Amino acid sequence: MNLSVSEQKLLNDFTAFLVPMLQDEAEVIAKSYQDQDFQVEKKPGKDLRDQLDVVTRLDREVEVRLYEKLHKQFPELGFDVEEHKEYKLDKDFTCYIDPVDGTKYFARQIPLFSTQVALSFKGEPILGMVINPLTKETYFGSELQTSQRNGNTIAVSSESELNNAYINAGIVPFRPNWDLEKDWIYKKLLTLEEKVYRVRKIGSSALLLSWVAQGGFDAAVFLVADPLYDTMAGQALIKYAGGRAENISIPALLEPRLICSNKHLFPKLEELLLS
Repeated sequence: MNLSVSEQKLLNDFTAFLVPMLQDEAEVIAKSYQDQDFQVEKKPGKDLRDQLDVVTRLDREVEVRLYEKLHKQFPELGFDVEEHKEYKLDKDFTCYIDPVDGTKYFARQIPLFSTQVALSFKGEPILGMVINPLTKETYFGSELQTSQRNGNTIAVSSESELNNAYINAGIVPFRPNWDLEKDWIYKKLLTLEEKVYRVRKIGSSALLLSWVAQGGFDAAVFLVADPLYDTMAGQALIKYAGGRAENISIPALLEPRLICSNKHLFPKLEELLLS
């Protein structure tokens, strides 16, 4: 993507402001986890059958702090965040925030969660930052910087054969249109199980996509539609680690599905979902 000089300056300024701020918030999240200092509330979705979704006081507090600081520093940005829908505003530059991606894990004291911020320009990812608060692993990539893990350059895997691939399948019951799409979802999950070496269903999208960017997982296939605040940071990391992260339209479904992988596996996974 060709950014103008002024657009590159905004991206540089955003990076310089974001990195220390997100690192500070990750410390807060880690301490809260270790001290078990958080309040858990049920968060029923649109489908009342899903009674196990939760949110914590920490999710809301961290999200408010990140939003308020970024909005004040960069008033030209739009926002898409998880917990405060009233903040949503689409602009050419849009910031995506998920303060604790993997809240169910966090609340159950399972160390599979992260904090993430992303930036898009006219709908295309141009920056992603993901921090694992417990391990301090930090992933960053942007239009101006190749993806890195703790300052070291990373790259997607070179695996070209599905039967050797290690992938994650995103499947969350009771997402919108579940009853209309569940037969297709389960059929594709079974096909993946038959075609690839290993299929995992870990969840925690930001961490998962970071692992695709570093070549740990060969691919991630989202069989349900995932919100952009969950995936935009990871899409940027994969893009700037030499991979592909794209939504594909499937005639049988109402919403597109996201495939993230290296460039060898992407067309094969796309064909699998479209067949």
